[in-house]
Amino acid sequence: MIFYRVFPLDQNAAEDQPGGALFVPRSKGVWRIDNPDLYDVFYVSSHLEGAIAEAFGQFSVWRPETFINAAGLRYSLARYQTPGDVAVVNLDDARELVDLDLKPSDVVSRDRTKTQQWARRIYLSERGIGVGWWSYYDPEFHSFGLWNIAKLNVDGDSLPLSHVHPEVVATARRINRSIIA
Repeated sequence: MIFYRVFPLDQNAAEDQPGGALFVPRSKGVWRIDNPDLYDVFYVSSHLEGAIAEAFGQFSVWRPETFINAAGLRYSLARYQTPGDVAVVNLDDARELVDLDLKPSDVVSRDRTKTQQWARRIYLSERGIGVGWWSYYDPEFHSFGLWNIAKLNVDGDSLPLSHVHPEVVATARRINRSIIA
């Protein structure tokens, strides 16, 4: 499997430390599948545009400073690979939803108590290293929350992002965001 993620890159950080491509931030219990008493979550996307959309989509206008975090680090795009035998629970598959007794509306609910409950159930079932669902920004993109990244490998160097990066421009156009230089 191939995944993408946007994160604030620190060139001096080890891969698994803050600013590194494999750093897993402590779950705070506020995101879709967070259950900090059980696991931390590494959120990624199936498409590089999806990773950009998930990172910056909440802003209607993207400016040069959008791509720099509060600590002054540039947001960068990383690509990851896993071996073919890695399983991720696909919540865009009707059979999976039936097996898990979930409806599509349960998956995309903004009620985090509800989404965290089904995530907890899936985690405890040991069905995979995480779950995937369709992105709010474009259903062609899939978002993933991974609770086990042991078999995840960084594929190449992370790409620094800016308001003029071709993939950023294409994503802004695709999800209807403005870019102001």
